[in-house]
Amino acid sequence: MKRLLVYLLGVVIVVVVADVIAGYASKRYLRTHRLPGDCASVDYTIKDADQDVIILGNSVMLNSLMPSVLDDSLGMTVYNAASNGQQMAFFHSLLDCMLMRHKPKVVILGLYGGLMHHDGVGPRYNILSPYYGMGYNRVDSCLESVSPYQKYFLKSSFYRFNSIWWRMLLYHIVTPNTPGENGFIAKPAPPFPPELMAATDTMPAYESQTEEFRRFAERCRREGILLIALFPPRYYLPAASTPVSDKVREMGREIGFDVIDDTSDAWFLEHPELFYDNVHLNGDGALAYSRRVAPRLRSIIRGEHRPDTVKAAE
Repeated sequence: MKRLLVYLLGVVIVVVVADVIAGYASKRYLRTHRLPGDCASVDYTIKDADQDVIILGNSVMLNSLMPSVLDDSLGMTVYNAASNGQQMAFFHSLLDCMLMRHKPKVVILGLYGGLMHHDGVGPRYNILSPYYGMGYNRVDSCLESVSPYQKYFLKSSFYRFNSIWWRMLLYHIVTPNTPGENGFIAKPAPPFPPELMAATDTMPAYESQTEEFRRFAERCRREGILLIALFPPRYYLPAASTPVSDKVREMGREIGFDVIDDTSDAWFLEHPELFYDNVHLNGDGALAYSRRVAPRLRSIIRGEHRPDTVKAAE
């Protein structure tokens, strides 16, 4: 029994020492290298993004707006910092991290009807785990909120970097795919266009999500950042609004930010070939939408209208 206890103690000591060494190496790597794969855009946004206009959102926004088109139209630098599968807590955290060193002039936040139908920080928030304990208080708080025991697990560098160890090693051996231009990633055209169907996002938003959105909007107002909430086109049967878009419009009038709702844009509903699926535009669709929405964004940024009066292009 004594030998077993000594053996187990030895194993624990080896694991703890290895974890400490790995933690030191990982933090050093994080400070001196760009994280690879899906983390690359997040890492760039936190550490280096200095553009005038920052686009936030999940995959719906990632595949909808081309910074290269907006650059020319707005006369401003633009970066698409949207990230797959994320929710409001992530958008707010990314903005908070960036504001520690850079304040953009404009934030375009991509939304859609189903975005706020889930509680909590979201299942993919842990993409920010490598930044735990690095001085980003909102990230620390959100990661610890996942469970009562999460803050103890997060002390382990093996746990924090679990999802990207292999990427860090692999991308030193092979050359990764070329990332999208200024964050934007185009989806391909599918073999067959999607079929028009009824929307399923008719449920009201979780109160925790709408409150997170409110805090995000109020943070932008306090920082003097122009916020534009944008609902890109979808390929669903036309709907006047959704509970989420209604709530966002209400907050826009209350807090003072602009809303562009192109959810049921008539022109896009006549062009299913511009969609990858019912909620994502393909590359051709993103090009067309970026060109169509750019004049309205320019009008808002230049202050040529009152909030919540920008209508879809005919």
